[in-house]
Formats: sequence, structure tokens, C-alpha cells
Amino acid sequence: CYNRANSLADLGRTEAAVEGYRAAVARGGDDAATRLHLGVALHRLERWREAAESLELAGDDVVAKRLLRGLRARLGDGGDDGGGDAAEDAKYAARLFDGYADDFDADLVGKLAYRGPAALVDAVRDDARGWASVLDVGAGTGLLAKELSGALAPGCRVHANDVSRKMLDRAPPGLYSSVAVGDAVDVLDAWPDGDLDAVLAADVVGYIRDVGPLLGAARRALDRGGILAFTVEVSHDDGATGAVGALGPGGRYRHDVRGVVDAAAAAGFSPREPAFADLREDGGARVRGAVLVFVRR
Repeated sequence: CYNRANSLADLGRTEAAVEGYRAAVARGGDDAATRLHLGVALHRLERWREAAESLELAGDDVVAKRLLRGLRARLGDGGDDGGGDAAEDAKYAARLFDGYADDFDADLVGKLAYRGPAALVDAVRDDARGWASVLDVGAGTGLLAKELSGALAPGCRVHANDVSRKMLDRAPPGLYSSVAVGDAVDVLDAWPDGDLDAVLAADVVGYIRDVGPLLGAARRALDRGGILAFTVEVSHDDGATGAVGALGPGGRYRHDVRGVVDAAAAAGFSPREPAFADLREDGGARVRGAVLVFVRR
């Protein structure tokens, strides 16, 4: 039952997969892996309470812990407990998107009205023509790079970074000049100082609790006058302070825009006016966000 349920989940037959996982539990397969997969499937179906009940039995798995923290916030069972660190953020994102790679474009664009890349490109379009070297952080399947391509001058090098190798493998061949798998801060720390004209990140900061290290690493890799731009989900008085976000119901961090702007200014950037927009849908509701653009001093 368990293996068949996994196959059904891979085929996008989530309702049938849930029944398969439940049958596996009923037949004695009530282990952490089954509970994790059942919880993830229920989460995709937006059956929040059932998902939480299953994930509570999934042990110490990083995906289970993160989704459960978000579900507790959604269900009013307690807000963000402050758990998690940068290493856990990266591990969670890698696991999540490795498992999501095959369906990412169809689900995010087709079902969740995702417009993070379009909103980000709108905010930097006037700058992009003068760029020679860009790093696309959280590049994934190439949605941002494809959106950006028409705004760039011929010969501009667009480099990709993502924690998920499987996501990068889904990007069109030849879209990127180079590909780096790993945490964005580590990749930027290893980048030659002042080499980049822009560091862009659409739907990345929602998986990073503390944006401070990203600000510092990006400033080192950017040339003077270079652009750092990323999307954030907007905090709703839920404990986000400064550059540190609070976990929202969808399992993504929400950030205080003013706090992030102030942190960027302190890190050596000149902030532009935030551009607010609906970035996606979650549970049938629009997710309010902002595009933040900073110029390296």
C-alpha cells in the first residue's frame, strides 16, 4: 500500500495517495515515513487539521517539523516558536523542492497564480539593460531568468543558484552561464568580490528566517551601484522583527518590510521604495508581499 501510495502521489493523484497511506497505516505500516507522506499529501489538499495530526507522528523529520510549525500558526494552536536556523532552512528547502520539481511550474503558476518573478522584473527592468553579470538565487526551473531575458543586454551572463539540484535540472538547457548548488550565502561568500551587477531572488526569502547574512554576502559580491532585489511575504504583526521573519501558516517566513529595509541600510545598501503586490495564493487567499530593491553603496 505504501509504495503504491507513493506512486499515486508522484502521478499527482493526491486523494488516492491519501487513501493508500491510510490503508498502509491500517495494515500495520504506522511508521514515521508513512505519517510524513500522509501529512504532506493532506497538506497539499489543504486538509490542515488532518495534516497536522499526521505530521505530529512523523518523528524528527525536518519537513514534518517545518510544516507542523506553519500548521500550528494556521490553526491557532500557537504561533512561530522561534525554532529553526539557517542550516535547517536550507535543508528544508532542498527536501521540499527536490520533491516538488516535476510539478513546480504547473502547480505554482497554474494553480497558485504565482507572479513573484514578474513583479520582481517589473521593479528592476530599467536597471537590467546595463548589467553584465547576474546571480539568480533560488533559480529553480528558470522562471525568473525567462521573465528577465527580454530586459537584458545581449551577452549578459545569468548565473543560477539553488539548494535543489532537481529543480535546476528542470531549467531549460543553456538558460544559465553557470550553476551552483548550495546555500545562497555560501555561494555568495565564495564569489569574487564586486563581480556581480545584480543579485535577484524571487520567492526565496520566504524560506530564510534571518535575511541578515544574505544582505552581507550579497554586498560583498556586488559591484558598487549593483542591485540586490528580492520578494518577501509581508508580516502581519506575528513576531517578525528587523531582518528576522516569523513563520506563517503556509510554512514560509513572513518579514517586516520596514525591518528588512533598515537592516539593508545598515548593511551598506540604499533602499528604494518597496513595491507591494499579491505574489501568489495560499489556501484560496491572496498572499500579500513586496518587492524590495537595494542599491549597493
